[in-house]
Amino acid sequence: MERIVAVDPGQTTGWAEGTYNPVTREWAFRDAIEIAWEDRFLMRLLLASSNAGEPLLPPTHIVCEQFTLYKNKAQDQVGSHFPSVRVIGTLEAYLDELGILCDLKFQGASVRDRVAILPEHYDKLKGSEHKKDAYQHLRYFCVANLKAKLASVGG
Repeated sequence: MERIVAVDPGQTTGWAEGTYNPVTREWAFRDAIEIAWEDRFLMRLLLASSNAGEPLLPPTHIVCEQFTLYKNKAQDQVGSHFPSVRVIGTLEAYLDELGILCDLKFQGASVRDRVAILPEHYDKLKGSEHKKDAYQHLRYFCVANLKAKLASVGG
């Protein structure tokens, strides 16, 4: 079983997790949370923590939305401290510090438009665009990169 983490970085960061079984080629959505800017240290704990007393597998894949500054949006960013870039750097530093060697992939924001939220997952994502965005990055990675199908049990 492989652990997949998807991150929508920013002032408020979306974090979604799933698993992938390379034998059955099935993926399952576990959960999603929002991480506030002042709580971004939680990313380190999530990467190395346990789940109800059971150790989590280190991530095999991390999917992160790529930050790109487009010319037509540059004026909107005047005075920005670029929290997305800082979150990405923090994530990379934690991976290095914890010695986690994983497949770190970056996706453009537009991939979110290519996958819908599955009805059975909507309740875990309600009320947060950041969780939804991270979930869509997770789902796109599973479907497009891993060519996985949704697990029938626990999906």
